[in-house]
Amino acid sequence: IFGGKGPNHTHQLIFKRSILLEIYRAMQETIESNFALTHRTIRHSKPRMTNTLRNLGTIVSALESTIIKPGRQS
Repeated sequence: IFGGKGPNHTHQLIFKRSILLEIYRAMQETIESNFALTHRTIRHSKPRMTNTLRNLGTIVSALESTIIKPGRQS
């Protein structure tokens, strides 16, 4: 670790900063390992689109958006 020049170039400051960096790295690794939920987030079942498409078809037919009506603008 570069301690700088002048009053910042003391052994105490260098050791203090290196300890803080080690603590920060350890905390970051702990957080990453605690939130690693790949076994739960990768394996999804395939989406069942049958009900979704059926409901969408019902809504579209109820709105009559596919029927041409004179005077209606898009």
